[in-house]
Amino acid sequence: MKLSNFGMTILVLCCICVVPATNAETIVYEATDLTDLVPGEDLWKYTYTVSGYTFNSESLFGTYFDGALSSNLKDPTPNNSEWKSLVLPGDDADPTSIYSAFSLIDAPSLEDPFMVSFIWTGTGSPGPQEYFVVDSAGIFAEGTTQSSVPPVPVPSSVILMISGLIGIAGFKKKYSNHQ
Repeated sequence: MKLSNFGMTILVLCCICVVPATNAETIVYEATDLTDLVPGEDLWKYTYTVSGYTFNSESLFGTYFDGALSSNLKDPTPNNSEWKSLVLPGDDADPTSIYSAFSLIDAPSLEDPFMVSFIWTGTGSPGPQEYFVVDSAGIFAEGTTQSSVPPVPVPSSVILMISGLIGIAGFKKKYSNHQ
């Protein structure tokens, strides 16, 4: 079977667009509005689930908290003895606070979630945050946390592109048969 130039173009575009994503870290958060302990304060808790990354001993991940939108970060006692979590508070020079979890062994379990509570001073509810991952060799990765609430499904660009190419092929075939 010989493919036309148009058919070959479609095949190449499909192969390029359908290449699987590389294995990368993912940090998913679930935001919970807690009962406020002090009138006027808005207490929240983030529960993080980490996947797609194998941590070495002495590697860590962390999330940034904007000092203008959050304060009084507290990490509860960790559920997992293979990790040490801590909060680095911001200061006057840089009000950004950091929640981080430090691996104490190679390939620590990621089964238990990581949690931090904080006072939200922004409007509405808190959302995604920037995060970083650093391993013991100094390899650095960063990204944005994802909400545990699944997004509304939207057709992927690959499906839209393939449907458009099929439509163009049908249109071309219909008009080439009429000439």
